[in-house]
Amino acid sequence: MFVPLNKHFLVEPVDLSPKKESLVAVPDDYKASTEGRYQTVKFLSMSDDCDTIFDILFDSIGDVILIVDKTTMEEVFIKDVKYTIVHQNGIVGVMENLNET
Repeated sequence: MFVPLNKHFLVEPVDLSPKKESLVAVPDDYKASTEGRYQTVKFLSMSDDCDTIFDILFDSIGDVILIVDKTTMEEVFIKDVKYTIVHQNGIVGVMENLNET
């Protein structure tokens, strides 16, 4: 079990972009080169010393999707398990109402 410390969040990257069928055969793991600076991630846990505003935001039921600056994301490998962490300063927003269009 990984427990984030020092104002870090444990997150899981998620892709919320709509899937498009390609007219050209490409590998399943192919990623288009149109990647931006930000990434959507699923909130998993956070350090106890994070700012109190996050306690208020995450005191809800259901998945919390965050928008983070990709340059602040770090991957930690422990016994072949990958954990993705981000410092609280790398969080730029929270997604709401994911089911609405």
